[in-house]
Amino acid sequence: MYKRIMSALIVVVCLFGVYLLANSMPQKEKTQTEASPSVSIPNGSVDEAAARDKKIQNGGGGMPSFKGKLSDEQIAALAAWLAAQTVCSEI
Repeated sequence: MYKRIMSALIVVVCLFGVYLLANSMPQKEKTQTEASPSVSIPNGSVDEAAARDKKIQNGGGGMPSFKGKLSDEQIAALAAWLAAQTVCSEI
């Protein structure tokens, strides 16, 4: 008797959980279909250039940090070269 009561209770709790999940989910927000003005391809933008410089200086994602190893001019030259490579690979 005890096993049947517990089994029924578990089934009721599971069904109630499914009901809550199905009916209390928030509506999906609509996303913008237009590209944001800070991103332009293939020319790039100021935000992308700043992010590229920061990535070169601080590293991350398996890339080592070059801060203190390269001068600001060398980092700018490397960022310009990288931007040119990215544009060429998209063509």
